[in-house]
Amino acid sequence: MLELIRAIRLVKVLDKVAIRVVRSIFEFLRTTFSRNEMRPSAILMALLLIFPASQAFASEAPTPETGLGENFLRSFTGYRLALQLGAVASTAALSQWGTDASVHRYFRSGQSDAWADPSEYLGFLLPPVVAGGLYVAAKTRDDDKALSASFAAIQSTLITLGYVSVLKFVSGRPPPDDYDVSQRSHEFDFGLGNGGIIYGWPSGHTAVTAALLSSLASYYESPMLWCFAAAGTAYVGIGMSAARSASQHWFSDTLAGALMGYSIGSSVGQGFRERMPNNSGREKFSFAPMPLYRGAGVQVSVAFN
Repeated sequence: MLELIRAIRLVKVLDKVAIRVVRSIFEFLRTTFSRNEMRPSAILMALLLIFPASQAFASEAPTPETGLGENFLRSFTGYRLALQLGAVASTAALSQWGTDASVHRYFRSGQSDAWADPSEYLGFLLPPVVAGGLYVAAKTRDDDKALSASFAAIQSTLITLGYVSVLKFVSGRPPPDDYDVSQRSHEFDFGLGNGGIIYGWPSGHTAVTAALLSSLASYYESPMLWCFAAAGTAYVGIGMSAARSASQHWFSDTLAGALMGYSIGSSVGQGFRERMPNNSGREKFSFAPMPLYRGAGVQVSVAFN
């Protein structure tokens, strides 16, 4: 019971930290844009608000921030970069081709949406339940591997939450509405805070679910977990397109969220897996934004184990 209470307190603290970080980012971006000084160094400084220098050396005592900067940056490299770009391209295509409007009308054609309702709750209940459960189990059994898995789940959730919130803040896409569906499905109101951070593109529920489950599947390298991650993400994504609640999304929102969440989650899971003691024995490279005297730069570290 004591471990459960500690886990709940940990999740609450991390949730408050995430909210403060997101607010700091928004205030930074608003101030920077208002001064018309959006230079590359300013972008790096914005990243620095979320991602401190990552730990280059394998550690036997991981924390939720272990390898934070490196894990985030790796989610924009290689095939993961292709998926991130695919999320943007698929949104442009599905919204302009009328697919979003067609999917919305299909789910509004008189069918029951009771099957989709749980998807709204899974999107924000899975992180504390899964991460908290792993944390309690790890502490109870003194299992370092499970403890690292719980921190991977926490980190992937917080990175994705912050990333998705920034995209919603600047994309300003309105949620589905039964009035003038075709026109509304094409709309984006780019700027700062035009659509808030609750609704819009991409789907936070879908992205967080994909990131959480993908981080664990990547960490454990389990085919069964990968199947579960795919099924869980698909259910939440389709459910958020079908549910008739205030949190409903266009189909392209959920597809983009799934692609982005997978990219981040698989990167975080890989990062924590590689830092386990039994996976050492080779060079480890680390990249992270860092402040300089007049601007910002990138820290590059290498460790030989």
